[in-house]
Amino acid sequence: MFYPVKVLNPKGKVVKIISRQKLSERHWKEMFDHPKNDRDYKAKRGKPSRLKAG
Repeated sequence: MFYPVKVLNPKGKVVKIISRQKLSERHWKEMFDHPKNDRDYKAKRGKPSRLKAG
């Protein structure tokens, strides 16, 4: 659940209000479009290397 966000200028006056619908759309768009959430990206990275004791 998202709540509307008020964007203020330095004097404290409301510049714009971002609706919960816009915030939700932005969240889900970034969730699916971000490269770290892509299966091919994860497959190309491979397994992390481990340090050997010694």
